[in-house]
Amino acid sequence: MLDTMSKVSNLLVTAYMHRGNIAELLKKKIMDAIYQYDTNESAKGTINNLQYNLQCCGSYGPSDWRAVVPYSYVCLKSERVVHYVPNSCQQNENEECFRSTYQTGCYQKLVSLLNDSAFHLIVGTGIIGLLQMAGIIFACLLGHKIIKQKTNQKMSMWQKQLTLEGIHVHFNNMNQ
Repeated sequence: MLDTMSKVSNLLVTAYMHRGNIAELLKKKIMDAIYQYDTNESAKGTINNLQYNLQCCGSYGPSDWRAVVPYSYVCLKSERVVHYVPNSCQQNENEECFRSTYQTGCYQKLVSLLNDSAFHLIVGTGIIGLLQMAGIIFACLLGHKIIKQKTNQKMSMWQKQLTLEGIHVHFNNMNQ
């Protein structure tokens, strides 16, 4: 139990100490997945899921898609040039020309989500640790009580046996 708690605490401390490296890795992985969007189905699914659920677009914003998918199209209804971004970047997927694109990048959304979650994770880990320590303390107290009760029972039985044999010995009761 304590070993698991120790490992989780070490993981949290390590993650906190290397949070800059983790942020850089996160940026790189998002951009790598964006660059593989058209060629890798797994990357496409991951990016679509990320953009749809976090309501974000690209790593830093919709302009990330211009470097990856450099084409645009002319909307026939309005004759305006529209730059390509995946449907998962769009707030209204069923409107062709007048879709509004999420302007916040997924990196900012993920960092915000991780920062919000980190506090709850640390508090939860602390509470679990305190509960485990309380459990250990109560288990030790219970074990001590059980040993004390068994010792008193054995002493009482031994005293009765000696009394039956005619030897009078008086022990102080250990119920203190």
